[in-house]
This record gives sequence, structure tokens and C-alpha cells, in this order.
Amino acid sequence: MVSLQSAKLIFPAIICFASLLVGWIATYALRGEVTTFQNQALVWSLVCIACCFFTWKFAPRPGSGGSSSGCNKAAAFDQKASSLNRAIFEGTQLAIIATDLKGTIIHFNSAAEGMLGYSRDELIGKKTPAIFHLESEMIARAQEVEKETGRKIEAGFEALASTVKVTGYDEREWTFVPKSGKQIPVAISIASIRDDDGIVTGYIGVARNITVRRKMETALKISEQRMRLFAEHAPAAVAMFDQEMRYLVVTNRWIEDYGLKGQKLIGRSHYDVFPEINDTWKEHHQRVLKGEILRNEADPFDRLDGRRQWLSWEVRPWHHIHGEIGGVMMLTQDITERQKDAQALEQSEERFRHAFEFAGIGMAIVALDGSWLRVNKSVCDILGYSTQELLATTFQELTYPDDLGTDLKQVRELIDGDKRYFQMEKRYFHKDGHIVWVRLTASLVRNTDSQPVHFISQLEDITERKTLEQHLAKARDEAVAASRLKSEFLANMSHEIRTPMNGILGMCGMLMDTPLSSEQYELGSVIQHSAESLRNIINDILDFSKIEAGKLSIDYTEFDPRELIEETLLLLAPRAFEKTIELMDDFDPALDHRLYGDSGRIRQILINLIGNAVKFTSEGEIIVRTRKSETQQNRTTIIFEVSDTGIGIPEAFQKNLFDPFTQADGSITRRYGGSGLGLAISRQLVELMGGTIHFESTPGVGSKFWFALTLRHTQPSAAAPKNYIPSDKHVLIIDDNEKAAEILAKQIQELGIKAETCKDSRQAVSKLLETLNSSSPVDLVLIDSDMPHLPGIVLATTIRNHPELAKLPLILLSSTRTQDSNETAQLRFSAILAKPIRHASLVRILARTLGENPELSMSKPSSDDPPLAKKSWHLLLAEDNAVNQMVACRLLGKLGHTVDVVEDGAAALARLAEGINYDAILMDCQMPVMDGYTATQRIRSGDIASLNSRIPIIALTAHAMAEDRVRCLEVGMDEFVTKPVRINDLQSAMERAMGIATR
Repeated sequence: MVSLQSAKLIFPAIICFASLLVGWIATYALRGEVTTFQNQALVWSLVCIACCFFTWKFAPRPGSGGSSSGCNKAAAFDQKASSLNRAIFEGTQLAIIATDLKGTIIHFNSAAEGMLGYSRDELIGKKTPAIFHLESEMIARAQEVEKETGRKIEAGFEALASTVKVTGYDEREWTFVPKSGKQIPVAISIASIRDDDGIVTGYIGVARNITVRRKMETALKISEQRMRLFAEHAPAAVAMFDQEMRYLVVTNRWIEDYGLKGQKLIGRSHYDVFPEINDTWKEHHQRVLKGEILRNEADPFDRLDGRRQWLSWEVRPWHHIHGEIGGVMMLTQDITERQKDAQALEQSEERFRHAFEFAGIGMAIVALDGSWLRVNKSVCDILGYSTQELLATTFQELTYPDDLGTDLKQVRELIDGDKRYFQMEKRYFHKDGHIVWVRLTASLVRNTDSQPVHFISQLEDITERKTLEQHLAKARDEAVAASRLKSEFLANMSHEIRTPMNGILGMCGMLMDTPLSSEQYELGSVIQHSAESLRNIINDILDFSKIEAGKLSIDYTEFDPRELIEETLLLLAPRAFEKTIELMDDFDPALDHRLYGDSGRIRQILINLIGNAVKFTSEGEIIVRTRKSETQQNRTTIIFEVSDTGIGIPEAFQKNLFDPFTQADGSITRRYGGSGLGLAISRQLVELMGGTIHFESTPGVGSKFWFALTLRHTQPSAAAPKNYIPSDKHVLIIDDNEKAAEILAKQIQELGIKAETCKDSRQAVSKLLETLNSSSPVDLVLIDSDMPHLPGIVLATTIRNHPELAKLPLILLSSTRTQDSNETAQLRFSAILAKPIRHASLVRILARTLGENPELSMSKPSSDDPPLAKKSWHLLLAEDNAVNQMVACRLLGKLGHTVDVVEDGAAALARLAEGINYDAILMDCQMPVMDGYTATQRIRSGDIASLNSRIPIIALTAHAMAEDRVRCLEVGMDEFVTKPVRINDLQSAMERAMGIATR
């Protein structure tokens, strides 16, 4: 036993120890940490257990020895200690429960009764604490103990006391299940109870309700989680400092913005992290610690990595819960990009202001109600008002009344979002009262909420143009009215107009061939060129006049599209070849049906398009492509395309290219001539036939025009005589123009013949020799006559002089209608194939040349072919005009031909009936007694036995309309020449009609 004196010393020591623990907890709490309820429970448990332990352990027992006086004092002390024990045991808010070694409850204080709802009488000596413990927790604890020790225990009191039996003390959290059934989380401290000999006689547990603590912990976790999320994801750079400017909290954005990744910041001084911080910032911090709030919208900051950034910042104090300032909070935002954007915006606005003020057109900002908000000098100049005068008005006040309705309608559509901008031509009243025409372009500016703010308007003064247009429109209306009155007259008078033109040009041409002085020759040239220009203009005017008169109709007939293209190209080939332009025909073999449509109108369109291509192309090539686009039932869509390598059309003039009386470019028109009606006529013809016409053009590169027509197809076109051409033959095409060679090779390959091309005439002989010993030697060579490096005649001579190639059949491809007959005869050409190449002529010559005896075909042509050239023909001219008779006779005489003249068609029939063997007839179409059409029909009918019904007939027509040309061909004429007659056109037409170099 310990003496009373010892007890007096120990008890205060325990109390002091408990007091120190309580003080430590309080101090810890004041430092800002959270004191767990578990620690408090431990302290109070120790205090209570200590008191009980003191009472039981150190109180003197009767008979323990000592003086009587000492025993009396001990008894008195024991009584006081028991009273203190009971006061603590019953007065504490902690539930105190004691058990014996088996777990039977032996003590149960009032706090336990209040917490669990059981009375002492219900439990003491009867139950164990397991009755009010959550069963699942006891099972889980039993499993833990079994796992730790390998010893199986029951999930009851044994699970509750398992640790205290070993260590003498246990502390953990459990869940009580009171009598009411509502679970209570508790923190329980359990200690062993020992007797005087130190033997464990039972256990004592102290339980404290931790429901509030649990809620506080949950709230704390949520708060900590929110703080962590804020630090990780806050869009702003935020940092909290204590009064010594040490970091307490910092967001990830702060770390990123200031290049602090990888550095440990919490607890470090801000001035250590940024040693370069100047005194101004330190002064800011001190001012904030005194309660000020400082801000700056844009402040430069030099980062540790050397980059400068712009910041928007705010520095303010943060306060403790009781209001005292705890430190500094800094919020910053990196506005570097925004600053750059602001600078760029400022520069852009400055450029806009400059462009706005000094623009060559009027610029204005207009309010939604029509008030002028801002105008530049050009607007003032256009309307005649000063800036201040305009800002005091609205656009409605200055708008011409007839235009206001349209203007306001467009404005409403802008506001409603139906369109992004509008453009219109409108009138304003000038300050001096006269009307000003402007082209107005207006758009609407909206704010970020898509609400309309104001209009941006551009005003271009077009008064002068409008005045000119009005004058032109008036003149045009007057001209149209007059044209309608005289259009029929002009259409019917074309013959009379062209007849004197034919005389002028014919006589002028013959005059130029006579001996003249240089001055006379120059004057004659001026007359001739002026007359030719006048003739071209008359052609366009006559055509357009007939269209305006409504006399134009579509005449549907059956025709062969390939023949149509080839005939058209033959008409224009001389003009192209005069300029050394390659004229090519790329015809789609899939287009193998005859078509039902107006071939005359189609030919007229093609003549316009190809003629323009020839006119505006100085070098290169023109390709006419015809292809089938689609076929539905018995209708086929055909695309006719003309592409050239000419000067192209400037983009500014492309919009109105198809308008009548509109010149794309006045300078080009003056350089090349023309009336500007050709394309307008072409478009009207295409649209009249239900088609569309388009174009593409690049200045300096060339142009491409195409039109599409959907026509009914009928029977297939006459097939080429492929069966007369052996399929195992090999043809070599020598032409420096690759496209021309490719197109020709494709046509030959369609016939089942192998065709190759060679663009280098100098390597042609080597290529021919290479194939001699091959499995497919060349059987026929087609040579272009106009190759620049080695002309075709020279190449042919080289081939003929080579012993191994001398007998090889050769065909000359010629762009001219005549060749030196002696030279071609010496070189033994099988044929001369004229460009552009007609498909039928190609097939006929290939069939003849690649037949059974090609060598024979080299020496002389077959009996059904005309001679390659003839020096003089005997011709019959039917012409009623004496001047034209004289012109024609002189022109034909210059060509070495003999001419007999009659004055009408009836006289021509009578002359033919006399049995005179004429080589061809030149037939005027408009003659008295019997016109040329009727006379030709009589000849072709075969009714007159003595007449040669197949004699070549060349029309001499003063009509420029395409239908007149078509009519000539339909009645049986072979070729036609438009008056005024040019000698080259006449010679070419006669050669074509008589089969020279074309068949």
C-alpha cells in the first residue's frame, strides 16, 4: 500500500498531467489545427480513470496497519474519495460502463443511461455491452483479430475487449444501438481494472457521442475538397499569404502564370520566390496589411523565364473569423493576349478610321432609326452637306420618295436576319436640289447578343453613269423602235446591200493587182480594209435585225452532227491557217446517232464562237470538242465546246459579255474590229433552242465557250467502212503539235488500227527503222507539212531516199489547199489530207492506202478520186449583176480558169442542156426569172437527161444569215461563198466542192 503522503503527491500529478493534455489540445487548436474529438475523449477518460484508480488503489484499508490516527484519517479520506468518485462518475457527460472479466456490466452511469435508453437495473449483472453495439462492427472486429492473431473469437464482448486484454488499453470508434434503435457514433476508451495485487478484475470504458464531430469532419472534408478543386481548377491566379508574406494557399493557375512549376511554395516567403520584387510592391503589401485594397487593370510583369506579360491584379487583406487581418490575398489575371488584341484592335481601328475618312467612296455609320452617326468626306461631297448638317438628319429625309420603300424593305430584311447585306441603286436629294444616283451597299452590325446596333453603308456616286445610261437607254429605245420598223426591210435588202459591196471589194482587189504607185497602193489598201470592216459589221447588223424583227424561227430537220462540225470548220479553216493557228476537231465517237434539230442555227453559233476564237488568237491552237453528256430515252444532250489559246477576256468585262450592243473592251474592239453582236445572237439562238451557253476565260491564257443542247436522236449515223481496213495495220503520225496528233491517233484507233505519234520529225526516220524488224512494223506514215524544225516535204524526201523505207506509203497532212503538184508527185504521196481532217476522207484514204496493194496507191490515185491538182477549170457563172459578173470573171481569170456567164437560173439550165462539159457552176441565189435555189433543185433532181446531176455547185450568196447558208446546202449546193467574194475563199470553196485535197 502507498502512504497517504504518496497519494497526495500522485493525485495532483495526475490532475496536472490531464490539465497539461487539455492545455496542449487548446494550444493546438489556437494554432489553427482541428482537435479531434477522439483526443478529447482520451483526455477525459484518463482523468476519470485516474480518479477511480486513485480511489481504489491508494485509499487505506482497514487493518492495513498504521496508527489509529492514521487509520482514522485514511477512513476520512476514503469517504471523501468515494464521494469524489461518485461525483465524477455520475456528473460527467461521458458514458462510463464497467464490466467484470466475463463482460457482465457492473457499473453503468447516468450519462450511459441517457445515451442508450437502458436503466441500470436492466443491465447491471445481467448483460454485456454487446447488447448495444452494432452487430456488424463486432463481426468485422472479430474477423480482424482472427486475421491478426490467428485466434478465433466470438463476435461479442470478446471482440470488444480483445485489444485491452493484451495491452491494458484500447481506443477506437464504434456504433451504439440504443434501445430506441437509432444508431449513435461513439469514441470509446477502454482500460483494465486491477486489484491491489495488479490482477485484472474487470474493464472500464468511457464513451463519447461523436455525432457532431462526424458532421464536422464531413464538412471539413467537403471544405478541403472544395479548396483543393479551387486551387486546381480556378481560372484565376490566386495566392494567400500570412502577415509575413509566406504562402498559405496557391492555385495551379498562379504556378502556371508565373513559371513556378516544380517549386515548393507553401510556407516560403513571397520575397524569396521573387527576389527581384521592387520596393513599390513591398509598399503595396504593407498598405494592404493595414486594410487597403489595391487594383491595376494592366501592369507589365517580367517573368523568371525572361518573358514579359501583362497582368490585371487586385491585392486585398483577408481576415480571421474575429475580424483581425490575417494576411494578404493576391488575385491576378494574365491579360497578355488581351493586351495584344487590344493593341491590334487599336491599330485596326486606326486603319479603319484612316480608310473610313479617306476612302474613295462614301462611308457612313447609320443608326437603326436612320440617323447619320458618322460620315466621311466623300459622303459630304456626294450629297453636298457638311458633316454637322448630315448628322442632324436621317437618310430617309434625303432619299428620293420613289426609292424609299425599296430601301426600307431591304433594311427590314437586314434587321430580321433574312440577308447579311444588300446592294441597290437609289437616289438622294443633293443639298442644291438636284438628284444624285448612288450604288448603296449596306450591312448590319450586331452585338455579342446578336442584337442590331447600327448599319455600315457605302455610297458610290453613279450619277454620271446613270445619266449616260439614261441617254443610251433613250437612244437605244429610239433605235429599237426604228429598228423594228426597218428590220424587215434590212433583212430583205441584204442582197442589194451586199451586191455593191461585192463590187467595191472585187474591183478594189483587182485594182490592187495592177501596177500602182506607192501612194495609189496605200490608198487602195485603205479602201479595201475599210470595205472589209464595213462588210463584217453589215453581217452582224443584218443577223440581229432579223432576230429583233421576230423573223427568227427554229427549223427542225435531221442532220449528222459530225458532218455539221466538219463543214463548219472547213468554212473557217482558211482564216485560221492564214494566222498559222492549228484548228482541231475532237469529236466524241459515242455520238453515233443522227440528231433532229436546227443544224443551221447550230452552225451559226459555231461560226460565231470559232470565228471569235480565230479573231482573238494570234498563235497556238483552237480545239472544237463535241461530246455526248447524257441520254434519256430518245433524247441526247450534246455539248459543243470551243477552246482557244487567245488573249482571253478581262474579268471586269465578263459579266456583260452576252449583252447586245456591249463591247467587252473598247480598246480590244478597236484593235480587232466587230460589232459586239455575235455572242448576243449566239445566246439568243441557244436559248431559243432550249439550251444554255457558258464560258471561262483567263487573260493571257485563253478562253473556252460551250453550249449544251438536248436534241432528239434518230437513226444511227452512217458507219465508217471499217471492214475495208485490215485491223493488223500500224500507222505512225508525225506532227509537232501533240494535241493534233493525239486527236488524229484517237480517230484512227476507233477504226481498229494501231496508231502511234511522234512529235520530233528529226527522230522519225530512226523510229521507222526500229519498227522494221519488230512484230508490228509501220505500214503507213502520216506527215504534217508545216513542222518548224523539219518540214513534211523534207522529211518525206528523206524517207523516200532511204532504201529500206522508200516504198513506205506516205500521206501528207496539209493546212493549205494547194501543194506543188510536181513535188508531191515526185514524192509519191498516197494522198494529201487537208486540215481540218474530215472523218469520211480519213476513212476513205486509209481504206484505199492500207488495202491489198498499197504500193499501187502510191503511184497513182484510184479511178474514183479526182486528180490532186488541176491548173484550169471550165466554169459556168450564173449572176444577174453586171458588176459582180465582172468581178467574178476577173478573179477566176486570175486563177487560170475559163468562165461562161449567164444572167439567171433558167439560162444556166439552158446552157447546161447544150451538153457543154463544165467542171463546176458558180450560182447566185437571188436572180430574176429563176433563182439559184430552184435551178440547183432542177439540176439535182435528174429530170433533165442531158445534165450531170452531180456537177459541183458553189453558191454565191449575198445573205449572211445562217438559214440562208443552210438553205443552200439543203437544195443540193456543195459549197457557198458569201458576198463580197474574197479570192482565197472562192478558191477554197471550189476545191472543197470538187474534192481537191479533201476527199
